[in-house]
Amino acid sequence: MGGTAAITVLYLLLAAGFVYVLGIEGIQEVMEAGTATADAIAGEWTTWMVTALIAVALIGSLNATMLAGGRVGWAMARHDAMASTIGQLNNRFDTPDRALALQGAFAMVLVMTGTFEMLLELTSIAMFVMGALTVAALFVIRGRDGDDAPYQATGYPWVPGVFIVISVIIVAASLYRAGFGDDGMSAESVYPLVGLGLFVVVSVGHFLTQRTLTKGSTER
Repeated sequence: MGGTAAITVLYLLLAAGFVYVLGIEGIQEVMEAGTATADAIAGEWTTWMVTALIAVALIGSLNATMLAGGRVGWAMARHDAMASTIGQLNNRFDTPDRALALQGAFAMVLVMTGTFEMLLELTSIAMFVMGALTVAALFVIRGRDGDDAPYQATGYPWVPGVFIVISVIIVAASLYRAGFGDDGMSAESVYPLVGLGLFVVVSVGHFLTQRTLTKGSTER
């Protein structure tokens, strides 16, 4: 909790610095606030320095993201949501190498077929939806198992409830911008709609597949 609080304070101070240097309108006009702020303060050489620092930080976060993503694919395969071969671990290192390979191949396809902004818009809204659903599952578990629930949360039900409300507001704002934004409906503005649509299609497909598998298993 102390580490989370410290990072939150640093993040807010950094965001306040961006607003102080660039202003709200300036932040809206730049792709990446960190390098833009560095350029406004001391010129091009600091822009390169900040870019290098961001790259190093991204490498560290990518390592954790890739490892976590591979485990998700592995768990999905173990629950019949993907091909069973993806759920096998490496015999030597006990790592989900097949799931990691599939994730890497899919990531390369995404990189080659879209811009950074498009990928960000397509995936960020799905992340908010998934985050809200994951936290909502806590209410289901607590409602079903009561105090014997295997998972607890500090500040329940207010803290997870606030998280869900904020996630819903962000998703609603993205959808509103897509259909009723100041610039009207454009290719960029509909990305959240496309991302949410893909999420719905995959979720419905998964539900129907699981239902078919369960029905077949019951009949046997």
